[in-house]
Amino acid sequence: MKALDTIKHTLQASPHVIEKYLEDLSDAEILERPVPLANHIAFQLGHLVLAERLALEELAVKDLPELPKDFSKNHQKDNHLSDNPEEFSSKDIYLALLKVHRQASIKYLENLTEKDLDREGPLSMRSYAPTLGLALNMNGIHSLMHVGQISVLRRKLEKPIAI
Repeated sequence: MKALDTIKHTLQASPHVIEKYLEDLSDAEILERPVPLANHIAFQLGHLVLAERLALEELAVKDLPELPKDFSKNHQKDNHLSDNPEEFSSKDIYLALLKVHRQASIKYLENLTEKDLDREGPLSMRSYAPTLGLALNMNGIHSLMHVGQISVLRRKLEKPIAI
């Protein structure tokens, strides 16, 4: 197995985990906070979209979808305490945006060689993922990092174990 294969697997597998954890949560439930001051799932999903989008934009990937009005503003750090449902999207919109951005990352990866993975990564990620290979892999890992937070909300809501 080559590094390209491993990174592609991470990029393909992580959305399935997120979808499984979200499948029985309502739009109202993704706006609940597991504990005071913790980010709600809607905010986290928007954060994941924006993080992957920024990396793709820095890699000059074209044809990314238009985001809903005020999406970027509503999912910035300084808005993490908002509980206004009008500032956030539905679960289906988040999943669709996550999917199209992830597909763009995979398509980008499929046009790389093993040697390309050693090139400098996107500037916004360079401090923790200095190479292109590490940055692309981090996009897959990043979404899995947030699953733990979703899991805590699931416990609070007394949902069954998802995985």
